[in-house]
Amino acid sequence: MNTVSADYRTFEAVIAKDFKYAGLNAGVTNTKAQLDGGYQIMWVPQWQCNAGVTVHLPLKIDIGVNYIYTEKRPEDNFNLYWYDEMNDLQLIIKWQATTRSTFMFEVKNLLDERHYYHDRYPMPGRSFTAGYMFRG
Repeated sequence: MNTVSADYRTFEAVIAKDFKYAGLNAGVTNTKAQLDGGYQIMWVPQWQCNAGVTVHLPLKIDIGVNYIYTEKRPEDNFNLYWYDEMNDLQLIIKWQATTRSTFMFEVKNLLDERHYYHDRYPMPGRSFTAGYMFRG
């Protein structure tokens, strides 16, 4: 029987503050994911960070920009090959039409970067989402 042991620990810190005209948020995640021998577990980045700002405009319109960074990740459990680091920029626009209804428009991967998450599976390029939320 082939058994492999691993050490997996995660630390995450997040801060968010909302002001009258703007909101700020930031976070960092550190993951120690190691196999016997000190190899990093494949697909798991050691560092991920994000930061964002949201501007509150009149008429209950919010426009936000978020940046997400993911450090390079090993493709295999022997750490011979690595996926490139990833940078993602997102745009989010929300309009609270009434106290119970909100319209939303979001653009992910705003810069249309090409990157792979794992096994050479390409992540989507720029994508658009529109939605409506009703609170009953």
